[in-house]
Amino acid sequence: MMLLEGTGLVINLDQVITAQKGIANKSKKACILFNMSDQKEVLWEFGDDNDCKEAFEALTESED
Repeated sequence: MMLLEGTGLVINLDQVITAQKGIANKSKKACILFNMSDQKEVLWEFGDDNDCKEAFEALTESED
């Protein structure tokens, strides 16, 4: 489980199929889009591109 900072939303990382970094269509903010196993999508928006980049890198780092 992971709390998406600034949203109050908790997602189960075991249910995440893909995570993509991009720009939200409506707000034009940097975001991470999670595609979930229940066919829902979760959009996590950031006020700063660097914050988005850091969060995405933390999510995608492999643990050795």
